[in-house]
Amino acid sequence: MTLPCESTPARVSVRDGLPDAAHDVRRCQLPSCRALARRRIEIELPAAWEASATYTVLTVAVGACFEHAPELERRVAAMLEARADLYNLLTIVDGAVRVEAELRARLDLLAGSAARSGACGRRRR
Repeated sequence: MTLPCESTPARVSVRDGLPDAAHDVRRCQLPSCRALARRRIEIELPAAWEASATYTVLTVAVGACFEHAPELERRVAAMLEARADLYNLLTIVDGAVRVEAELRARLDLLAGSAARSGACGRRRR
């Protein structure tokens, strides 16, 4: 069983004025499934995706049926793992950019000194 891969923008709706049946939390919260919710899944959403080792989360609880609950939990864990890895990955990329800049500067320095020594080493006859 897999969930649809396509991503849809988050929709925010106000509960005021809608009948209670429109917000039946006893059902699985996946739009394509209306089975009874048998598991409470806490989804921890990172509040920010910045280059920091620590971050805060916003926890949202949803109801899911037995079929969809494991997939939701797997995706939540993968998202939090990606957020935790973000800082390390950005640190690695930053270090690689810094090393590349140093190597380019050294190559430019060597190319400049080779050009100067080549020009000075020639004798005219």
